[in-house]
Amino acid sequence: MNRIVLFFFFAVVSLTVEGQNGGDGEDGLSLPVAHQALFKAGKSWHYMKTRKVGEDLEHLRAIVDTTYVSLTVLGDTLVDGLQCWKVNWETPDTSYLHSIWHEDGMLVYLIDQEKGNRKELVFDFTPMRGSHLPDFGSRWSLNAIDVVECWGCYYNRYYYLHADGGSDEPLLVCGIGTFNGIENRAGLYGGWNTFQFRGCYDGDDLIFSPGDFFKEASSVGNPNSLINELADGIVYDLQGRRVGQGNKMTEYQGNKLPKGIYIQNGRKFVVK
Repeated sequence: MNRIVLFFFFAVVSLTVEGQNGGDGEDGLSLPVAHQALFKAGKSWHYMKTRKVGEDLEHLRAIVDTTYVSLTVLGDTLVDGLQCWKVNWETPDTSYLHSIWHEDGMLVYLIDQEKGNRKELVFDFTPMRGSHLPDFGSRWSLNAIDVVECWGCYYNRYYYLHADGGSDEPLLVCGIGTFNGIENRAGLYGGWNTFQFRGCYDGDDLIFSPGDFFKEASSVGNPNSLINELADGIVYDLQGRRVGQGNKMTEYQGNKLPKGIYIQNGRKFVVK
């Protein structure tokens, strides 16, 4: 398969620097300059689903059925005025609308249509030390962030530390999801019933494989550049875009910032 890779230059920096303490007791980690969106039309996550369907007692072995599944972004739609993304479940034999998602900058929600289109937070890509992934529970908390490069594209990689100690693991990558993508995020299946992530694709092109979660961190960028920007009071929105600078967090070039959530000096603040 021919691959056409478009290389863009991103000012990507190291993201493992501690910020100032937030008012809620959490530490801010430095914010990435570039953030990869999770959803776009044509993007898909591929899985191998295996389940036990019987036993061969004569040979003392299980009989398993294996199916290859892809979750594909069909396109966008409006739900209660919000721009959302439709994700389809596809196997060689079936195809149906699987889920609807809403991506608000660095916060990603699953829309629960059975509960009146209630938004349920699934992924939080904001760089706040101590934040949790809902599917993993409060015993896993964000500890550090770095950058990994795949096919000329840079992704922010989030490490979560377990409350019992031990080494932290890169459980989350922006634009990709957890080590299980966007489905079966906590890896709840076991034994012969498995749902294994096999890669994330943009159209026909593989952009991220399971092994890429554990690649060596990228050294692109100057780690000190973002430190200096944070110290100078740079203000970012939740999409990682630089929107202002100054001592007054609620102002930008003399004008009040629009309502929303912003990050400055490693801390989140709200403009009402």
